[in-house]
Amino acid sequence: FGDPIVFRLRQRLDGFVSADSQYTGGELVTRPFEVTGETIAVNIDTSASGCAKAALLVEDGRELDGYGLEDSDLLHANDTARVLSWRKSPDVSPLRGRKVRLLLRSRATKLYAVYPGGPPRTSVSE
Repeated sequence: FGDPIVFRLRQRLDGFVSADSQYTGGELVTRPFEVTGETIAVNIDTSASGCAKAALLVEDGRELDGYGLEDSDLLHANDTARVLSWRKSPDVSPLRGRKVRLLLRSRATKLYAVYPGGPPRTSVSE
């Protein structure tokens, strides 16, 4: 039967499916979700040449004051738990319990997941 072989696969958290934008750019709007924590985090990979900005929208599609694309801090990361921020503040606690949509305007980016209660806690140990 030959020599035994053992493989170990390490998969990116929530990394099976992504919403991708091309280098020329794109936009994605999520379905409504309830803000459940003090921050909102994303699992995102903007690649070496990519970037993204985020806005929170009310149901009719308008940007929430203070959480618009103009207020968004630039995302340039490959991170499974990047906290979104607007004007250097990640605090979304005034929106807790409210339904919002996330608008992501990006280029050369893969969005894997949105965490409406902040960064996920993982139980995977090395």
